[in-house]
Amino acid sequence: MISFLRGTVAALDASMVVLDVGGVGYRVTVPATTRARLPAVGEAATIHTYLHLREDGLELFGFGQPEEVRLFETLLKVTGIGPRLALNVLSALSPRDFLEALLFEDLAALTRVPGIGRKTAQRLVLELKERLAGMGPADLQAPVRTGSPARDAAAEAMEALVALGYSRLEAGRALDRAVRDLGDGAGAPALLKASLKHL
Repeated sequence: MISFLRGTVAALDASMVVLDVGGVGYRVTVPATTRARLPAVGEAATIHTYLHLREDGLELFGFGQPEEVRLFETLLKVTGIGPRLALNVLSALSPRDFLEALLFEDLAALTRVPGIGRKTAQRLVLELKERLAGMGPADLQAPVRTGSPARDAAAEAMEALVALGYSRLEAGRALDRAVRDLGDGAGAPALLKASLKHL
């Protein structure tokens, strides 16, 4: 699998970049957010990629940050979400904004994404909240599973941040600051929201 490409921008349009890597031009489909951050033609760029296998061939999707690739891959696991719709999500929402909308069941934010209606937004919440450690408002009343409540809350917040694409080092630093801000009694959703502000 191609994890990233580093080369010279050879061509650009609204949703595509051709990157010249050692004399080979790679056509990469990108979300609007990545397109806006790309340098001009002739300048160097690095793009993190996901190689998608289709019945009629291969397609490369590119992103500015590794966590965007991970979110893209996660979205593709949701029933009814294909590459184009996943790309729309990443064009409309940052990974942090998407995770906040998911955890707090903000269907209005999710339905602002082109192609996502209320039913699809509800499916995203249902399927992805479980994948991202089941962390949503309902968990505030969930029974303690193991260890102390504070330790469980921090562990759940850590797993959600890692699932989003942050390293454990980044997540740990942000969580430490969130605990200092909120105190030891904070629940997982509150810790996660506070941690995201420090990332």
